[in-house]
Amino acid sequence: MSTTLAACGIAVLMSCLGLVVMAAVLAQVIAKLPSQPEQFYRQARLINEKKILILYLPPPSSWAVSVGGQRGGGLAQIVILCLAEMVFFLVYAYVSWINKKNRLILLAMILLNF
Repeated sequence: MSTTLAACGIAVLMSCLGLVVMAAVLAQVIAKLPSQPEQFYRQARLINEKKILILYLPPPSSWAVSVGGQRGGGLAQIVILCLAEMVFFLVYAYVSWINKKNRLILLAMILLNF
């Protein structure tokens, strides 16, 4: 029994170490990227954040799973609904971060999803 607990502890430590290594590599890669051109900022200002938020809100993951199960669509429908949710989340996150608005809503979305 103690060897099982030790193995679980080692697995948790190794997974945490892997996350730290991935974060360090990602930070170095991001630091080497050139700064974003002004065109990205202009395009982000054209996107209406309220419309993206309205499109994001209806299908949270739990709703997608229950609808996919009720309609008998199975795994494919659940995956498609969850992917649609993630696309709207990423667009909203990018636009709100670039425009420096609604970051509190973005934080709430992150806490509720993850």
